[in-house]
Amino acid sequence: MVKDPVPLHMSSDDARGSYANTLVVRNTKEEFVTDFLFSCPPAGGVAHRIITSPGNQKRMVKALMESIEMYESDYGPIDPTEEPDFEIGFQP
Repeated sequence: MVKDPVPLHMSSDDARGSYANTLVVRNTKEEFVTDFLFSCPPAGGVAHRIITSPGNQKRMVKALMESIEMYESDYGPIDPTEEPDFEIGFQP
C-alpha cells in the first residue's frame, strides 16, 4: 500500500540556505549530533545543528553517498579538500 506523500513547507529563510565548510559529528548510543560550521579564522560558528537517531543518520549518509556517486558520474571525481590546519572547538 502506497501512502500519500507528506506535504513539506519551507520558510523563505530556510530556502535561502546557508554555507558550511566544516562539520563536527558526535554521538551517544541514542543519537548523532552533527554541527555544520562556517569557519573563517580567527572566528567561526555553528550554521546549523542536526540531531537524529542512528538509523536516520545512516540513511542520510547513504543518500549523500548516492548523490556524490551521481555527481562524479556526471562531472568526474571530486578531490577532497584538505583538513583545516587549526583546531576546531567550542569555547565560551
